Amino acid sequence: MMPIFLGLKMKVRYGINMLKTKSLTTFEEILQDLESSHELILLGKNDDEASNILYAFSSNSSRRKTHVLKELDKDVLETKSYTNFLPLFTAQFEVLQLPEIIGIYSLPEKDYLLLPYYYGDRFNFNTPDEDLPRGMVDVIKDLAKLDVESIMPGGSVYDFAGHEKEFWNFFEKAVTFGLIETSDVDQIRQKAEAILLKGRTTQTMIISNGDFNPRNIIRLSSGKHVLIDWNGIVSPLEHHLTYPWLLNFVNPTWQKQYASFFEKELPVNIFNTQYHLMKTSLERAVGEMGHYKPGINENPLIMVKDHMKNFYRGIEGFSSLSEV
Repeated sequence: MMPIFLGLKMKVRYGINMLKTKSLTTFEEILQDLESSHELILLGKNDDEASNILYAFSSNSSRRKTHVLKELDKDVLETKSYTNFLPLFTAQFEVLQLPEIIGIYSLPEKDYLLLPYYYGDRFNFNTPDEDLPRGMVDVIKDLAKLDVESIMPGGSVYDFAGHEKEFWNFFEKAVTFGLIETSDVDQIRQKAEAILLKGRTTQTMIISNGDFNPRNIIRLSSGKHVLIDWNGIVSPLEHHLTYPWLLNFVNPTWQKQYASFFEKELPVNIFNTQYHLMKTSLERAVGEMGHYKPGINENPLIMVKDHMKNFYRGIEGFSSLSEV
């Protein structure tokens, strides 16, 4: 997962909270309240280790899934995103549909959000879906309508110094892992410094969910796209271009379509694109090395090799991500 704020310097001002949190002692009490207050019956629990724990519920006897209860660590941003920030969104969206929140529960160790279950097309990081690039770019265009400062004061300011420090920490780890040859370190460092300098001019920040990728999009039959998992609230524009593109490396046609729509229809700065491709690629490569276990789990090496290939593309520069 990427950092939820991507290096912001901000003064946090929380807005309106229309829902009251129910503080209980045990999970069984939550189940009892859901049954008595919402007539919901537990169907089961997800087994997806890549996401938060989700509990499925039905509101009728057909056992058709109608709601989900999402388990969160205490005091994470996602709860505040749903209750304090999303209610401040006033723009008229063409494609984006914001997720609803129905209830909030608090236990001593965890918090829980009650959300509707949306029926529609769901995607993995590496989806080949040919229509999704168009939809995702339209979602970004909708999000770009929102005024950042009216929702998150200070959110339009990008923390260059903090992110550069973070980048160099990953750089040193990459050297330790052998992802950057020792003999090339000085040369690669100089090229990376040049990209960081070019990306230090202006970063356009937009309201977003902090983890914008196909896995967090649900495409409804109406054509609307629900953006879920709001574990962030503001991110740089070009990060939304490079991050989904990077994750879907097994589908170059999808990558080209997404980059082409994005670059043609949004005010992309090519130096910022290089900056975020270089930075995110290195972070992902180092992160995947943490999952690599020789002789046991070697699959991460496939992703590591592609991420490092894109890291070098970032430092060498390019004129368009659709041509990379």
